[in-house]
Parts: sequence; C-alpha cells; structure tokens
Amino acid sequence: MLILVVILLIISFFLNFFIGLKILRKNIFILDKTVLIDTNFLKILENPIFTNQNLEIIIPKFVVEHFEEFLKSKNIIDFEMGNAALENVNFLEQNKNLEFKIVGVNRENLLPQDAQILSLAKKYKAKILTNDFELYLKAKLSNVKIINLGRIKELFQEKIKLGDILSVYLFSREGNFVISYFHDGTKVLVEDAKDYLHKKILCKIYKISKNLDEGRIFAKFMKIDD
Repeated sequence: MLILVVILLIISFFLNFFIGLKILRKNIFILDKTVLIDTNFLKILENPIFTNQNLEIIIPKFVVEHFEEFLKSKNIIDFEMGNAALENVNFLEQNKNLEFKIVGVNRENLLPQDAQILSLAKKYKAKILTNDFELYLKAKLSNVKIINLGRIKELFQEKIKLGDILSVYLFSREGNFVISYFHDGTKVLVEDAKDYLHKKILCKIYKISKNLDEGRIFAKFMKIDD
C-alpha cells in the first residue's frame, strides 16, 4: 500500500512539473522594421490572440538605431516614420502585459540584417513577425517560424461567418477531412466529403478557427457543385 502511495505521489509530481513547464513556456516574437511602422500593429497586439499568451517581444538593436537615425533627417516623411516607430517601441517598453527587450548584435557580425534576424530567431527559439515578403521566404527556406502581419490583419477581418456556404475544390485528404482553400489561402477542412476528392462541391461552415500560424475553416459537405 505504501509503495502505491509513493508511486502516485511521484506521478503527481511529474504531472504538475510538466504542466507548469507548459504554462511557463514563453511565446517569443522578434519584430523587424516593417512591423514597427505598421499603423495596425498595436491594435493587433491587443487582440486575445496575443494577450492570452505568455508573450515576450524582442527587437534587434539595429532596428531601433535605424529609426533613431530617421529622427535626424530633414525629410519630414522619414522623421514622422522614425517618430512613429519609436513611439511603438516606447509603448512596448511600458506594456506590463508582456516581456520586452532590445537585443544587441555583435558589431563584428557583417551578415545582412535579414540574416541577423534569422540568427536571433534561432537563438531564442522565436517566431519572426514581419510585413517583408522577402524575409518571409528566407525564413521558410531556413525552417525558421515566421508570421506575416498582413495575414493576421486578414484573419481579423470578418469576410465569412458561420452558416455561410462555400463552393470549393477538394485537393487532398487530412485525417477525417478533405482539404480545400479559401481564396485568401485559408485552409478549409470539409467533413463527409471523402468520396468527392478532386471535385468541386458546396459545403456549409460550422466553425472558424483563428490562430497565429494559420486560420482554418471547418465545413460540412452539402452536395456536388455542378
């Protein structure tokens, strides 16, 4: 009996330990220049997609220095851009709902700035948040997690709603679903459609899932779309 109690205590200890690790695990994002000048960035940051997470935001020091140089410019557009970006940095510094830090890069590091951002992402096991399509492609090729801020903005725009009927072409299978894609690239998972692979069908939306990596639409097969 005593042995059983000890075993149960050990199991309970490890369960609490691993659950605690999961709770404490941070969701780290590295921001580039294009995000700091995005007028929608702070609004998006207040969305539950971000606020419900143990969030840490990192900005490379050279990004901040880039906009500090803009403040010295006589060009009013550059000045306003630099000022707006640094106001966003100040907001992040003052935000008590997240951890924030500016990270320096070795001055001897002669790598291009995109490569330095990719290196930081690997070092901190972070995701990159950007509006830069070239950086997005480089990250994908380097197996670094990256999110396009424009994609998140699209997710927040209610283009579709529950009960809407979609006409989609079924491409492949995934578990119990058959896969298609909405016109903006959002994955559509269709139930009860295994017999209609590589055909155009009508389906009815019953769930819309939004997360940082990709949105998903769940729908049920209705009939073949002639």
